[in-house]
Amino acid sequence: MKLTKRAVDAATVPEGRNQVFFWDAELKGFGLRVSAGGTKAYVVQYRTRNGRTRRLTLGRHGQLTPQQARTQAQRVLGDIAGGSDPAEDRRQGAKAPTIGDLARHYIEEHLRPKAKASTLREAERCINAEILGNRIGRLKAEDLTRTDVERFHQAIGKTRPTMANRALAYLQSMLNHAAERGRFDGTNPCTRVKRYRETRRERYLTRGEVERVAEALRSAERDASAPASAVLALRILLLTGMRVGEVLGLRWQDVDFERREIRLPDSKTGAKALPLTAPVAQLLAAAEHLEGNPYVITGKRPGAALVGLPKVWGRIRAAAGLEDVRLHDLRHNFGSSAVSSGQSLYITGKLLGHKQQSTTQRYAHLREDPVRDAAESIAGDIAAALGPTR
Repeated sequence: MKLTKRAVDAATVPEGRNQVFFWDAELKGFGLRVSAGGTKAYVVQYRTRNGRTRRLTLGRHGQLTPQQARTQAQRVLGDIAGGSDPAEDRRQGAKAPTIGDLARHYIEEHLRPKAKASTLREAERCINAEILGNRIGRLKAEDLTRTDVERFHQAIGKTRPTMANRALAYLQSMLNHAAERGRFDGTNPCTRVKRYRETRRERYLTRGEVERVAEALRSAERDASAPASAVLALRILLLTGMRVGEVLGLRWQDVDFERREIRLPDSKTGAKALPLTAPVAQLLAAAEHLEGNPYVITGKRPGAALVGLPKVWGRIRAAAGLEDVRLHDLRHNFGSSAVSSGQSLYITGKLLGHKQQSTTQRYAHLREDPVRDAAESIAGDIAAALGPTR
């Protein structure tokens, strides 16, 4: 019979059968599958070059009209005559990795073995929330287009441009990783997507603000409202510009009083050594050295480092009236103090442990202050010699 609407509507499954096929009398291989539950779907049946019989479902009756199904079947059968195997192509497509699959491979194969613990945590948080938790994570990697990436980037960027750029960077990196491992063959669609312009947050402490922090720390010591090790950590952060993780992970074996040096074997930018200045050496010499605990900044648990420093800093900054100052701003403050006192960007970068000079460039504008002070002083001396202008 010819598969017309009337014939398809009338097609039923004989009692005792699970399904039955009706084949079109005019187009060989084009048929209708009817299940016992009443579902009707158009199919194409064909033989592959090696003689295997395959069936390809085109779509359900109702979603396709008989004529639409016939047209689609003609196109598919034409492809088959040319040597293609659409059922196998569909099966392989179903096995093709999604962006979510690539993200999980990226975390396990690239980030987990190579990234620092803090970097890994930050990356996993971003990837899980912005990529795996997003529609883009369910897309097949081979189907991903630049338009998909732009929409993904813009959707996040409406309210969080910095996070949008970060998520885009991870997406681009994971596709590059997949290409290296042979899981992705296409051109990376992230490459030419324009990033949002980011405004760096600049917060430095004035001398008066540093004095308020110092008083809040002394007060916390007097009334024991903060652990002594937390107070020590905050003072070291202020005096060295070290990263929070570097201070909390500092071990006594890394402190060399004789050579006046702090050695960091595993910092964010690799192994490095920092000068042990007199104020810091005095703090460390007076600090309690707990037997069996290798850490300078000790925690409550035996043999462990301090946890919960951000909460302590929250109380200290509130007492100092500096609610907008983050822990990491103490590092920025050290860098700004170095440049403002006349140190070069090169020396400041060395003190902060920057791997690239471009990272230190954020402090470049501060070099104008000592130059301006010098200009004012010189001009004042000359003006005094010149005397009144009238």
